[in-house]
Amino acid sequence: MANDYVQASDLETLVAGLDIDDAGNGALTSTEADLLIASIEGEVNGVLYSLGIDAPVTLSASPKSYKFVRALVIQGVLAMVQASLHALSDDTEGSREAAFWRR
Repeated sequence: MANDYVQASDLETLVAGLDIDDAGNGALTSTEADLLIASIEGEVNGVLYSLGIDAPVTLSASPKSYKFVRALVIQGVLAMVQASLHALSDDTEGSREAAFWRR
């Protein structure tokens, strides 16, 4: 799946130790990663639309805006990945959402 700002293949370089499609080790699949990225990109693009900005922002149309929006998407995706990893490794704090908001 081609996403607007971040690809599933980018995540392994963005999150140290994250494996995608590492069969048998409970790794995040590329399909799951794409769905996660698509949901964050959808939220960001929705906010941009609500502000009257054409989305998705493209690198050719506005390089500086594209880099800024891409950084926002990356931060959102990383937050969701790290929250998921935390929930898998430490269930003493309750739900993934509760742990995310406490941090």
